[in-house]
Amino acid sequence: YKNKMILFGGHTDQFGDVSDLYEYNFETSKWSKLETTGISPSPRHSHAATLTNDESMIIFGGWDGIHCSNEIFKLDLKTLKWHFIGFGPRLCSGTLVCYHNHLFHFGGLDGQEVNNHVYDLSIPSEMKPVRKFIK
Repeated sequence: YKNKMILFGGHTDQFGDVSDLYEYNFETSKWSKLETTGISPSPRHSHAATLTNDESMIIFGGWDGIHCSNEIFKLDLKTLKWHFIGFGPRLCSGTLVCYHNHLFHFGGLDGQEVNNHVYDLSIPSEMKPVRKFIK
């Protein structure tokens, strides 16, 4: 995003799961911790993330230390404000991509087994229900 890489969350041996947001600027080769507002995701790792067409980043699922999350959050990259969007299936890992007005999530772990399902999560502003697309 604008010559920067944005990273959310993760897991460290020292702190466990975290909900920090960092950017790496490719032009300056420097890392910065970003301060955000709004309703942010809880600490987690093994989540999926993608950029959308409206200069936002979506965070979906992930392991919160107890179970696979089903939460969907949107970060407005212009204002650094988080918005809680809704819920999808409980998944960790997998791949999330934005195509036109749809968010597609492929694969991952549902807490018990690895799957190869594709889910259409739709762009959060439309709030369409989650549909299993391919099983």
